Amino acid sequence: MSEWKTVPLGTLAYGIRGVSYKPHHLRNLKDESDVILLRSNNIQSDGINFDDIQIIPDTIVKNEQIAKDGDILVCMSNGSKLLVGKNVRYRAIDERHTVGSFCSLFRVFSTYDKTFVYYIFQSNTYKKAIDKILSGSAINNLHNSTIENININIPTSLDEQRRIANILTSADKAIAASRAIVEKYTAIKQGLMTDLLDNGAYVKISSFATVVGGSTPNTNDSQYWDGSNVWITPTDLSVLDLTFIGTSQRRVTDAGVKKATGTLIPKNTVIISCRAPVGYCAVVTTPFTFNQGCKAIIGKGFNSLYLYYQLSRAKDALERVSSGTTFLELPKKELERFEVTLPTLEEQCRIANILTAADTKLTSEREHLKKLENIKRGLMNDLLTNKVSTNSILHKHKGR
Repeated sequence: MSEWKTVPLGTLAYGIRGVSYKPHHLRNLKDESDVILLRSNNIQSDGINFDDIQIIPDTIVKNEQIAKDGDILVCMSNGSKLLVGKNVRYRAIDERHTVGSFCSLFRVFSTYDKTFVYYIFQSNTYKKAIDKILSGSAINNLHNSTIENININIPTSLDEQRRIANILTSADKAIAASRAIVEKYTAIKQGLMTDLLDNGAYVKISSFATVVGGSTPNTNDSQYWDGSNVWITPTDLSVLDLTFIGTSQRRVTDAGVKKATGTLIPKNTVIISCRAPVGYCAVVTTPFTFNQGCKAIIGKGFNSLYLYYQLSRAKDALERVSSGTTFLELPKKELERFEVTLPTLEEQCRIANILTAADTKLTSEREHLKKLENIKRGLMNDLLTNKVSTNSILHKHKGR
């Protein structure tokens, strides 16, 4: 095991506050002498976002304020405490960059591994320290010295720092590759939905199905609650990331069903949230009932999965025909006259099967990505707290 010691974060890197500028300094076009200024909105969890930048003259930028490869860009002040302390590693490119005065550059001393120090800034130890500092202050602002005084535990061996950095970098590369695959299949699915769901004549939902509303039984009457029947609400739908739903946070008795919808709604029915929020939908895999925040679309002349895919991409359109002051609500009549294409039942089934296959692949890739992210979190916790040595990780990997 490598020897570890506790040191202030300022032992590893020092902070350089960003550039203060005034409106008249900003340029519309960049020339060779100008510098691109990055702000807190450019610091994203998955890297630097270069979409919304400022251009300033280099005459107001000190040499040390020009970002160097391996610098860590940190948001030091923001209206939201959640954003203060977030950081990203800077990788040098052809353009010159700096940060605004609400940010700082943290420059790693040459005696430490830059990538290892970046992962320290991403660690739970760092995040918990920032949260503790901000919890005792009404002002969402950090000083360089505040971060430099955070105590952390590090291996004294530069080789061990590099081994930790290499393991975590490998995990990040695997995550990036997996995320790219998820994005690829997301784009494929979106393309398929456009190609398959926009063909044919549009018809109103009321022309082929019945829209049914629900209600909430008296919450103070125990005879209606904690039964065996699924009772779906918009909350159940809003946390769902799958096509199907077969359970609910609360359940009702048979008496509760009578109060909510009179009778159980058949399985394989499409349900959609119509208030707080509007437009979340699913196909229900079990007989069910629901509250007044949802509507069920019942009928026999259409494929439920096909209708689900039509509605799942219509959230924005449904919100536009909703109304309300406290919160948006989609009226029953607006849902009834909402139009979708409706080919033959055979064609609906074919389209639903294609999109279900795409969803199955996309779900599998998302689960793989989530697994890799969980592995990375575990590695961060183990390797940056000296719970597990790099030798044991490398030996375990080599034995596979």
